[in-house]
Amino acid sequence: MAKEVVFIHTAKEYGSYADYRSLTQLSGFEICNENQIDPKRDCIYVVSPVNESVISALKARPKASRTCKIVWLFLERILPPLDMKGGGVVTGDGSIEEFKSVLRKLDLINLFDKFWFADRSIYDKVKNDIPSLFAPVGSDERLGTPPTTKTFDITHMSYVAGRRVPVLNGMKGLKISPNAWGEERKKILSATKFMYCVHQDNDIIFEPLRFAVCSAFALPLICEVCADPFPYEEDVDFTDASIQMLVQTVQEAVRSNYGPWADMGRRMWEKGTQKYKFENNVKQMALEAI
Repeated sequence: MAKEVVFIHTAKEYGSYADYRSLTQLSGFEICNENQIDPKRDCIYVVSPVNESVISALKARPKASRTCKIVWLFLERILPPLDMKGGGVVTGDGSIEEFKSVLRKLDLINLFDKFWFADRSIYDKVKNDIPSLFAPVGSDERLGTPPTTKTFDITHMSYVAGRRVPVLNGMKGLKISPNAWGEERKKILSATKFMYCVHQDNDIIFEPLRFAVCSAFALPLICEVCADPFPYEEDVDFTDASIQMLVQTVQEAVRSNYGPWADMGRRMWEKGTQKYKFENNVKQMALEAI
């Protein structure tokens, strides 16, 4: 029998994790913050992201004295920034070896019982060295509403900096939605034809929360090439392109017949909200977790 799963939402809120928080809430899982961890409870705590407050809370509850199990769910790059005291972040050079080095340096392997990776390509590279599992994230139909009107051609709903800037500049002539949060964001996503996605850096790690959003809204996604986007399949649930070809791909898509794209969005909806529903994925992971 699987242990009960409790999600740890950090006391400090991160805007980029809003959809993740919504998924845990919609799925009906119990939620607490890092200071409410009960080390004697026979359950699985899942936390994402990890910051200094989480690390301090776990150090105060040593693994050897815990009945509960604590899992770090990775939803971002090879080394998600760790929000540490003084505003600094702990990052690596993007390599797997540097990633492992930072985990050792901060003694994080000894703080957590398991590491869940939402990106299978990362999992495949670390599974022999770190106690880990591949954890497909999926989505939930209650997270969004499939598009009705088509006020906007495209949306990106991301922080635009670095390599994302020239891509956005290439979208001139298209109706681009503004970034937004909450109910306004839902209205925008329901009234948009396409979402496009550009990675933050040169790593071709996919963005599971971006895919979860597109799934919930049946929103056709044009994404920069990903190493392994499973459970989603390129040219079936979404389409991909190199960063050099992304602008052209989006421009051509907007001008083309929308019917086949709408079909792709519906396949994404089916894959993320039904076959790989977030709630079901988590419950399956709990069976395999420890």
